Amino acid sequence: MTKFLYFGDDDMTRAAAYLCGIMTHAGFPFERVDSAQSPTDALLQEPYNAFILSDYPRERFQPGQLETICSAVNNGAGLVMFGGWESYHGLLGEYHNRAVNTDLLISIFHAQGQIWPELGPPVSFVPKLYEYPTYNDFAAPPTMRVRVSEDLVEKRLAGIALFKSQLQIDLLVNELRRAGGNEYLYELTFEVFSAKKYESLF
Repeated sequence: MTKFLYFGDDDMTRAAAYLCGIMTHAGFPFERVDSAQSPTDALLQEPYNAFILSDYPRERFQPGQLETICSAVNNGAGLVMFGGWESYHGLLGEYHNRAVNTDLLISIFHAQGQIWPELGPPVSFVPKLYEYPTYNDFAAPPTMRVRVSEDLVEKRLAGIALFKSQLQIDLLVNELRRAGGNEYLYELTFEVFSAKKYESLF
């Protein structure tokens, strides 16, 4: 059975309510770690199909815990990071040059091959990776549309609106409300570099 480990988004009474509601509605079992908490080593040792990090402070992880997550990902688990003040580079550069930031794309691509044998045996497929826009538009037209019910839309908007310290948050909420129950994603593809592809440009 699919099981997720979800880090961040404050707690289930605030921003986390939206994603928790979606997973509960879909019948997906999951474990939660609030933004103010650190995971236990025992929790990380349980088998998960995917790890979700959303606005979760890097400093909450104890030594070796991110490596445990990376090991699970290299053995086939999924990894997704949603944006926020504590995500990616963040305000303090917490995840900068770490596996969940700069190494995410390249490690997903190479998960099927033998370029990094120290990371373990390759998986049998290249995991799919999707981009999701918040403020900036897609670089290319999206490749997937997901439709959700209006009540889930309102739960999501209520969660986003809690980030009222971002003075422009109302603009995002209004734009998402106009979209109704439609969510758009862009599937990234991996292409091996070939110099011949660019010879005609020069």
